[in-house]
Amino acid sequence: MGADIGITKHGYSETERKSDAPVSPVEHNTVNAPARQQFNALTLLSMAFVICNSWAGIAGSIQLALLQGGPVTLVYSILITTTAYVAMGISLAELASVYPTAGGQYHFASVLSPPYARRALSYACGLLSMLSWVAIGVSVVCISSEQLISVVAVYHGGFVTKSWQVFLVYQATAFLALLYNIFALKRAPWSHRIGFFMTLSLFLVSIIGMLVRAVPKQPHTFVWATFINQTGWPDGVCFVIGLSSSCYMYIGLDASLHMAEECTTPEKTVPRTIMAAITIGFVTAFCYTVVALYGLTDIEKIITTDEWVPYIVSTQGFRSTLMASIYTVLSFVMAMFIIIAVQETFSRLAWAFARDEGLILSNYIQRIHPKLDVPVFALIFTWLLLCLCGIIYLASETAVNALIQSSVILQQVSFFIPIVLLLLRKRSTKFLPVRRPFKLPGILGWVANIYALAFIAVTTVFFSMPNFIPTSAATMNYTCVILGIALFLGLLNWWLRDNASPAQEQVALSVGIDGKSATKSGQPVQDAAATDCNARGHRYRRKRQETPNPLLNGSPGSVDVGSNGVGVTEDESQVASSPPSTIAAETNIPSTQSEHSETGLQWDSTIGSFCILYQTPLVSSSSSLLLQHYLEVTARVLAAKPMNKNPFVTYLLPIAYSDGLVMHSILALSGSHMSLAKPTATEISRSTWQHYAAVVRQLRRELDQISFNSNAKNLRLLLVLLIAISGDQTGAIFPHLRASRQLILNIRKHPDEPWSAENQALQGFAIEVYAYLALVGNITPYGKFIDRTLPLDDFVTDLSPLRKYNTFGTFFGCGHVLFEMIAPVSQFYSLRLAEEQQGTVSLESVSTYEMLLSRIQGWESTGPESDMEPWRSEHEAAGESYRNALLIYLKTSMCGPVVSSPKVVFEIQRHVDVILDLWTPLCTSPYVSIFLWPVLIAGSCCVREDQRTMIKTRLRSIVWNMNHILFAATLLDLLWTDDDMRAYGPYGLHFVMEKHGINLCVA
Repeated sequence: MGADIGITKHGYSETERKSDAPVSPVEHNTVNAPARQQFNALTLLSMAFVICNSWAGIAGSIQLALLQGGPVTLVYSILITTTAYVAMGISLAELASVYPTAGGQYHFASVLSPPYARRALSYACGLLSMLSWVAIGVSVVCISSEQLISVVAVYHGGFVTKSWQVFLVYQATAFLALLYNIFALKRAPWSHRIGFFMTLSLFLVSIIGMLVRAVPKQPHTFVWATFINQTGWPDGVCFVIGLSSSCYMYIGLDASLHMAEECTTPEKTVPRTIMAAITIGFVTAFCYTVVALYGLTDIEKIITTDEWVPYIVSTQGFRSTLMASIYTVLSFVMAMFIIIAVQETFSRLAWAFARDEGLILSNYIQRIHPKLDVPVFALIFTWLLLCLCGIIYLASETAVNALIQSSVILQQVSFFIPIVLLLLRKRSTKFLPVRRPFKLPGILGWVANIYALAFIAVTTVFFSMPNFIPTSAATMNYTCVILGIALFLGLLNWWLRDNASPAQEQVALSVGIDGKSATKSGQPVQDAAATDCNARGHRYRRKRQETPNPLLNGSPGSVDVGSNGVGVTEDESQVASSPPSTIAAETNIPSTQSEHSETGLQWDSTIGSFCILYQTPLVSSSSSLLLQHYLEVTARVLAAKPMNKNPFVTYLLPIAYSDGLVMHSILALSGSHMSLAKPTATEISRSTWQHYAAVVRQLRRELDQISFNSNAKNLRLLLVLLIAISGDQTGAIFPHLRASRQLILNIRKHPDEPWSAENQALQGFAIEVYAYLALVGNITPYGKFIDRTLPLDDFVTDLSPLRKYNTFGTFFGCGHVLFEMIAPVSQFYSLRLAEEQQGTVSLESVSTYEMLLSRIQGWESTGPESDMEPWRSEHEAAGESYRNALLIYLKTSMCGPVVSSPKVVFEIQRHVDVILDLWTPLCTSPYVSIFLWPVLIAGSCCVREDQRTMIKTRLRSIVWNMNHILFAATLLDLLWTDDDMRAYGPYGLHFVMEKHGINLCVA
């Protein structure tokens, strides 16, 4: 098979996962969701329950249940089945709280599988899940179509339902649902809540109407003690087979799993939704079943009729044909909401499976429409599958009924695979971290997993047996045939994908690498990043010609490749032992044309697309992994922007394809980040230093030929320097920043030099990066550490000119005015410290304090840029966090090195509470990338032990594993354990850093 269906973009590639290392509990944030997070907990629950619709599921399968055990089976099977599905739900919920992605159970299987079986098991699980949703979709559309036709038959005597009539209604409803999903649902997710309200309303109407109008009622013995066996099987076998009807009421339970990437805080919302859907389903289904049984008048008619059974049940229960007809029509309207939700969920599963290259035509199916913001091809693909099954209905109703009947088994087996793998992993904390949003205490998790597996194993065997004996062609259970067809289609799909033509093959980076090669059968292998691009709705193609660097007006050159194949000739050990400051310290800022690798990624920016990529072999076996990591993680955590608007990707990577120096800088930065996440990965560490050495070597050579009069060359060097230093979180970053400042000043000396649109944007981006590092990187009062002090130029203190660049908001989008305030507050702190040494408080200080306080308190959020509109609330939360952090900074500044006033401490604690409360919603938004500064300021004043524990836990468990985040956690530990009165607030951070010799940059 051409791709690792498991984890290509959801944690670890096949190469990275050769060990049994688990995916991080929050690594799902690296997944490219198909769209903005539109579902809150209520909307997701509404959608999930609308699909399950447990009481309606029981109503639709009541005839079969009565034949296979009568009222006893119908009532008591609900109790038994619910306990089993609680166990299944718990098992899935635990995994979803750690790995919430749209792939659901097949992603779980990939994470939990041993390396040698990962591709096969995850693919099999994904295929079973896909087929189960085909069966679910067919059953819902088919049942609703027959439901509508049944009303026509009642009012037209002698009307005989034809297959083609059901077929037309079937196709019409499926097509209407498709149109709604493509054009309306994204803008009206509240439709699910309307469906939820409607199904609960109809439920109440049915039980109240039957309770009131069904007089006389059946005796208690009929409801609770009547067993009817018309199957031919022994009573025990009959009862177990009859469980299939109650299992059907939980069909589609995994719906919320496949919508995880479109809901807020999915690690919490999805598990709760699963359990809530089971709870509501049990209450509604059990109540409806009991009331309906009490209201029946002629059970023999229900058992023997060929008419639409739910209509007959309603007629007998309501004692009215008219009420039953109205109720049935309203039920059809409700069914439309179900079909819409089923198509939406099925499309997201197909989209995720295609994103992981699990289907033929994956390059189309995984695309997100840039304007509609939905996976249009995935929706059309799933609709076509439903249409095909509708055509099969014309030829053979038995075939379609067999598919519907197999839906329960297909779904349960897809659940079985990840649960059994979890048990084989002995529920290890490597795969189920101790700290997770949904957790079962003690042995209950083992009990739930084992019970779920036992139930699935037993019922799969019994549900595959004929429903009636002696059997006939019409009554035969064709589940085994469906599973055989599934196996054939799966193998065919596997073979077709593996034998796709090289010109069309689009496979993830992890395919066939084995840590040594990034090619397959001699053909270039597309990087997983391309899939990441495409998942955002962008296309890509293989590029066969060179594209000029937008920063240079020359043709690409070449990189000297050394004996190690990495383009590095100087002693790596010497470079590795040198501090990062060697770039700035040993160079004097300048630039020439860069050298360009002929063996690297090639990018082409095009109008309306993100980036277009094809890959030829990179400079080392680990370089591909570094680039993948840069796209999936590093670039994401560097900027407060969505990936399709992230300049670290959209602007830098098109340059890097033709500029070896820029590419080396990017890979060195990614390696610095990745090495920390995988400290034992020596090959990655070695490759990182090789790329870093290449940057140093080329800069030294080029700086001898620098021309200070070329803005394009100055800008290129500035970008390289800023990229390279972003991987360094120690104080050694500040010499780099001084060198970067000089380059900016060089560029500003020639304001009249003509700029291309790309260079204009890059200039704004580079200045914003520098200003952010200069403002936020230093948490100490201005001037207290001379080697960390940078001049406060106008492009740092006045950020409003940056708004004219389309890259604006990379860091300052949540409120550039607040960032401007950091410098004057820091300067004010230094002024107050000097006054405290003299024991005075000047009028100038009081006036400055009041002015700064007024400006900070008077700040108002201006709203996000258009690309950040989906995160409007998080945008406001990020601004409020910085406002409160500045208020802490300012108020502690006024007090000097020791904050002794209880009133001030109380006020500061309120600001701390606000910041920490806002941290949670920001964790799943792009703004979390700029949140360390306010957290560190708040943490420096944190006195509550529970809050300290929360801060330490989050900083040390965060998926990014950035050096400065871990250093910040250590710094706070030292601060909190220091008994000195000065160890409090921003000055306390300075005090502890000076005391322990810590040199930290927090940007």
